Amino acid sequence: MVRLLERDDQLARLRYLFEQATLGFGHLVFIGGEAGAGKSLLVQTFTESIAAQAQVLVGWCDPVSPPRPAGPLVDMARGFGDPVSSVLRHESRPGLFDAVYADLAAAQRRTVLVFEDVHWADETTLDLLRFLGRRLGTAPALVLATYRDDETGPDHPLRSRLGDLATQSTVSRMALAPLSLDAVTTLAGESSVDVSRIWARTGGNAFFVTEVLQAGSDDVPATVADAVLARVGRLSSTARHALTAAAVLGPRAERFVLLELVDGDNEAVDECVHAGLLQLSSPVFTFRHELVRQAVLSGIGDGQRRRLNAQVLDALRARRADQDLARLAELAENADDGAAVVEFAPAAGLRAARLGSHREAATQYARALRFALGEDERADLLQRLAIEHYLTGDLISAVESGEQALSLRRVLGQQQQTGEALRWLSRFYWYSGNRATGERCAAESLDVLTPLGPSAELAMAMSSQSQLLMLGGEHEAAIRWGTRAIALATDLDLPDVVAHAMNNVGTSESALGIPEGLRRLRRSVELSLELSNAGDHVARAYTNLSHHLVGLRLLEDAAIVLDEGLAYCASYDLDVQIPYLRATRALMNVHRGRWTEAMTEATEILALRGSSPIHRFAGLLPAVMVSIRTGAPNPEMTRELGQLAHDLDEVQRLAPYACVLAESYWLAGQQVTVDPELSAIYARTTSSGERTAATELAWWLSRAGLAVDPPTIRHGAFRNALTDPRSAAAHLELVGSRYDAAACLMEGNEEDLDRALEIFNRLGAKPAAAAAQAMLRKLGASKIPRGPRPTTRRDPHGLTTRQLEVLDLMAEHLTNAEIAQRLFLSERTVDHHVSAILSKLQVRTREDAIRHS
Repeated sequence: MVRLLERDDQLARLRYLFEQATLGFGHLVFIGGEAGAGKSLLVQTFTESIAAQAQVLVGWCDPVSPPRPAGPLVDMARGFGDPVSSVLRHESRPGLFDAVYADLAAAQRRTVLVFEDVHWADETTLDLLRFLGRRLGTAPALVLATYRDDETGPDHPLRSRLGDLATQSTVSRMALAPLSLDAVTTLAGESSVDVSRIWARTGGNAFFVTEVLQAGSDDVPATVADAVLARVGRLSSTARHALTAAAVLGPRAERFVLLELVDGDNEAVDECVHAGLLQLSSPVFTFRHELVRQAVLSGIGDGQRRRLNAQVLDALRARRADQDLARLAELAENADDGAAVVEFAPAAGLRAARLGSHREAATQYARALRFALGEDERADLLQRLAIEHYLTGDLISAVESGEQALSLRRVLGQQQQTGEALRWLSRFYWYSGNRATGERCAAESLDVLTPLGPSAELAMAMSSQSQLLMLGGEHEAAIRWGTRAIALATDLDLPDVVAHAMNNVGTSESALGIPEGLRRLRRSVELSLELSNAGDHVARAYTNLSHHLVGLRLLEDAAIVLDEGLAYCASYDLDVQIPYLRATRALMNVHRGRWTEAMTEATEILALRGSSPIHRFAGLLPAVMVSIRTGAPNPEMTRELGQLAHDLDEVQRLAPYACVLAESYWLAGQQVTVDPELSAIYARTTSSGERTAATELAWWLSRAGLAVDPPTIRHGAFRNALTDPRSAAAHLELVGSRYDAAACLMEGNEEDLDRALEIFNRLGAKPAAAAAQAMLRKLGASKIPRGPRPTTRRDPHGLTTRQLEVLDLMAEHLTNAEIAQRLFLSERTVDHHVSAILSKLQVRTREDAIRHS
């Protein structure tokens, strides 16, 4: 049974009218909606619900020419008395209407008459509805008439009947709107289909949505095509030709082009409009649904389609009336006009790329490649295609297209373009997890471009070299190369290269603990946003800035940057950075103690198919951290995290993995005096100049019992952890990194341990809480909290039942004194509860707490 969604109001209205009919106040309801809107399903649902209380008679109007005389009444005949049946048998109209009304008025049971599809009704049926509509007010009957409001043009016979009844209080109309996106999402259930795409393509038409979902693909289901083509078949031959031409024209058909294709036959076009297949949205004609257009196209032969596409293309080109390059490219391909494809598709791709529609750009470049013959032309298209694949996260295709472009550039002897192709390949390979090949390509790019003298390509190659060094943790070298790139770019007036190189320099400076680094990173974001067509630079800037803010535990700032970065990348199809930004957000939520949110996001990232090893590592890191901190370690995930860290072979992966490993030892109560892996990672981290990472890693290694020399220069949120853990804890708690704060407090006295245990219990950090309890027992503490009660654990923020009651009363804007009176508590007790609520929700004011509730 098909589900009925978003029709509660209509059902309620019908039930109300039915109850009124019970009292003798009958009613006629015209239920309108486009084909497939769910009119019949609504009526069926309603009549089934009242079947035990009334006699329900259903009759149908059929799309036959001419229509069956009084067809619906013939279908209902068995439910009427002899007078109606007798008139029908004699096929006599006189007396028929009176007999029907008399039967309804005298009926011992309430009656519901259903006239289905009255847009196909014969004159007799339409006149009967008009007759009943004027008299039903004194009969215990409800009459329902469904019709397609998209098939009843101004001259349709039903229109005149509706007009005649417009002022009757016993007659009303009910229009069924298309389904909303939420309803389509509900219908889709657990299906993996693109719900937004289906909703957009079907216009929310219930029938089309259902058929598409049942078909399980984006193709036009046969049932939909059959339904549409049946309507098309009822058009005249000239109208069918007009409709076919409109379908070829696309989702919008310019009036002048459509008329040109049908030799100026206005009547043929009007017939399509009156049939509800086309609608005029001046100055163009559009189909009611894209699926209708596709169904019409499915009935056109290949030869005819090519001819029509060629005619449309010629008409648009002749008048220069269309600036939609993508449309012209599609028409050219459908017409099998290779020269026109090569003329329009690359231009359409370039326009799409400039607008940030990178998937569309990739589609256009791939289209052009199917027809392009010249090697120079193909090399250019392949390079553009490779970049678009990269930006949308299709790294395998990016490498493939990039290698093909490079081969052609070399064959053609194009040194400048060869260097550029190598520079891009270095990025593609690095993001694919193949750092070694990326380094080789970057070095070769410089070897090719340097002898050619100063150029934009050379400046960007220098910046890319800086980028690779920065990513590998070689920060001093990264700064040198980045500074050189900025100098050359400044001389050549290349603001995009300046922004790119500034990002590398700022990231390395931040890693080295140089205060200017973060300011430079922020400036890189600003500069990139000021540029046009610099989406990749913007995405990189947001990614690196947010990553360093989280590492420094500047979590509030990081949240703002992450929101901005994700919104930007989503708006411009920059999928290559979205998983990394989401993983950074998950890591931020680990530090904030929002572990459920962190694990949910990390799990979604790990479920992505074909993701880069870099994205995989970034998603695993927060997942593993949450699992060990909540006492549910996943050894398989931890092993994979370590394997990826070593495979990627960069300090920015190795150091976080080593922190996790050391923490897991500490939580398990293991004291590790010797560990070659951890020692090697620490040595590499300190030698790289990653001062923030080295400082944090030294702290966690000390927790695990591994003796290491602390970094000479300590930086970041853990800079005082080894020498003044209480001070470090205060700072970490201030910035919202409460778990780390509690870990530092574990080095303190009994009071510090009590505070640490309180934090661990609130977070649900069972292993750390157990460690704190053990240390308190060792100190001889007499009262050791056992942890949160079950009611506290059920609330995601750790609020107790009483605290939840207080929060509810706070939402009523009661004072603490009023809350105390309501709950029979002392005002001082309420003060303590309010303070605890603000702390657990990590907010400062009562208003902020209320917004959380």
